[in-house]
Amino acid sequence: MKRVRLVEGFIPGAPIPWKNYDVILSNNFLHHLHDPQVLWQSVRSYAKKGTLVFVTDLFRPASRARAQALVRKYSEGEASILKRDFYNSLLAAFSPAEIEDQLEEAGLDSLRVRVISDRHLVVFGEMA
Repeated sequence: MKRVRLVEGFIPGAPIPWKNYDVILSNNFLHHLHDPQVLWQSVRSYAKKGTLVFVTDLFRPASRARAQALVRKYSEGEASILKRDFYNSLLAAFSPAEIEDQLEEAGLDSLRVRVISDRHLVVFGEMA
């Protein structure tokens, strides 16, 4: 993998070389952002026509009761702090409709949002 280089940092401000990338990936990052446009504007800045985008994240359940049920289902036997973190992450996550609105605001209409499990979604597509 000579052409793959991992860059660790915080956005905005990470030391990412200014160029256009063929693929942009993000996993379980969006729900940590106070301003989701930070991610979407980074996608716009680093993408070119044809860039493949694949962003996965949690989505916010319809109710706190549903969030608690997901925590029970997926974190049985885990430490209470991990259960609390998972619950808080579920509540901090965006709904699919909110993400669609974010994409529209960012001018990323070529990307699609799909729910892929009872707690995850994916934003994907090819940049126009």
